[in-house]
Amino acid sequence: MRRLALVCAALALGACAMSAEVSVSELTIAEPRIGAPVGDNAAMYFTVTSSEEDRLVGAHTDAAARAELHETVHGDDGTMGMRQVEAFTVSPGEDLVLEPGGLHIMLIDVERLSVGETVTVTLEFEQAGEIEVEAEVVDLADTMGEHHGH
Repeated sequence: MRRLALVCAALALGACAMSAEVSVSELTIAEPRIGAPVGDNAAMYFTVTSSEEDRLVGAHTDAAARAELHETVHGDDGTMGMRQVEAFTVSPGEDLVLEPGGLHIMLIDVERLSVGETVTVTLEFEQAGEIEVEAEVVDLADTMGEHHGH
């Protein structure tokens, strides 16, 4: 079954290489984007929908030394910070939204990235396996995606 999902992923990627949405079986990744780096790091955002329970457990790309799953935390004193987490849960019927001020993938020690450039990132799911997406590097003001204000 996992091999079938990977074959479906490869076929979907071939057919949708320039699309803003990639579907594998019943798992969809929409609006993959990377905020233009400030310094050595950049954050990646997207939305995942799935008809089955799954967990996003990792990511990797040639454009960064490493990629970590992060969540934004708010301190009692009004400060914000980030912490690395083990996984993001994808629940059926609920969007998993990675966006500024919340969940995101932190790309650490990125190579020089410019607005408009496309970066290949491999997302690692427990059930769906590895899914390769093309994320556009966007101006930081354009990182909110469709879910802004929801």
